[in-house]
Amino acid sequence: LFSIGCQAQQNSIVVKSPNGKIQTILSLDNGDVLKYSVLIESDTLISFSEMGITVDKVNIGEGVEFVERIDSVINETIPSLWNKSEITNNCNYSKIKFLNKSNQLNFWVEIKNYDNGIAFRYVVPGEKERTIEGEKTEFKIAGENQFYYASGPFQYGWNQEFQERSGNSIKGELLAPPVTIERANNKGYIAVSESALTKYHGMVLTGSSSNTIQTSFVSNEGHLKSGK
Repeated sequence: LFSIGCQAQQNSIVVKSPNGKIQTILSLDNGDVLKYSVLIESDTLISFSEMGITVDKVNIGEGVEFVERIDSVINETIPSLWNKSEITNNCNYSKIKFLNKSNQLNFWVEIKNYDNGIAFRYVVPGEKERTIEGEKTEFKIAGENQFYYASGPFQYGWNQEFQERSGNSIKGELLAPPVTIERANNKGYIAVSESALTKYHGMVLTGSSSNTIQTSFVSNEGHLKSGK
């Protein structure tokens, strides 16, 4: 879940928000490596970043070819538990089907583009038992930024003072969602988090390089045993 200039690459897939300002762009780098980028008008928020999860020891984001795309519009009113009794759920929705050529697995990337953010997820068919060993999704935040986040060690709650670091010093850090990112030059804020997880590993983000965070699977075994 991602809240909030350049041109889309050739042969890319573009999903726009209802007001047309936010674009999510999917592209196959080097012909078969799945990547995405997010723009607001001509301003790049996320530079092209890798996508994928590891299914039965295969990163399905590599060795990929496009199959088909289905688009629709969602515009509905749903109940809310927060400040309002109901909210409007209005977004452009795309379901994009890919084939991983190494294991002949068809999978989908579902994208919802709103006027103030985007959400995406991977959908893998369940004809048989499958094992998800990891996730390769990364977020290359464009520009020089300031990151605010809770960090490890793992506990049962994240009741601690948030850390503040520049994007150039987050490598090797564990960042618990939601991660808040203050953009340079008063361009606003970005939040990266998880949503609607069902029978799936909770999101853990690690700093992989300057201004870049990657989704990871981290074991909580020791803390579950000790209760600390």
